[in-house]
Amino acid sequence: IMAVATFYDQFETEEVGTTTLYVCTNISCSLRGADALLHAFEEKTAGRESEFHVRGFECLGACDIAPMISVDGLYIGPIDVDEVQSILDTVTSQGKEAVFPDRQMNNRKSVDPLAGDAPKNASPEGAADVDAEAASEVDDAAAADAEGAAPAGPDPRRHSSATQPSSDPDGDEADASRATGQKEDDQL
Repeated sequence: IMAVATFYDQFETEEVGTTTLYVCTNISCSLRGADALLHAFEEKTAGRESEFHVRGFECLGACDIAPMISVDGLYIGPIDVDEVQSILDTVTSQGKEAVFPDRQMNNRKSVDPLAGDAPKNASPEGAADVDAEAASEVDDAAAADAEGAAPAGPDPRRHSSATQPSSDPDGDEADASRATGQKEDDQL
């Protein structure tokens, strides 16, 4: 049991603080100041170990928002060293969802295609409007689909244009120019 418990980074074998703060320290985050960010979190939480469990993490897999942190599994970034105290105060007084809602990974359209331009957690009214509008669009698409008709607008579940099947399947066969991106006479 101890071999398994000590192998995985997110298992703890001793009691830790109630809020877990991981600071990504892999290359993308490190190049953008993660080491100083980790040091600042450790410094600001010294003596508050029952409240905060702070540690560096090899890679949280969110290089596009480097340097970033995870607050109890909520990915937030990029984070500046000057924002550390504000983050700790916000987590303590309002909870992790209130920490920079506009920089939270789960509020990005790349994660939630139905996310609005405003973060879901910015205000209860904004979240209700976005959710109601998305639900309405999904209902309209489902009703049109049930009737056999195409929905009036774009499919709300798809923000990029749909891939259209070819009308000439024989023309879709792979050939040397398509495989290499060069015409036959351009090849060596």
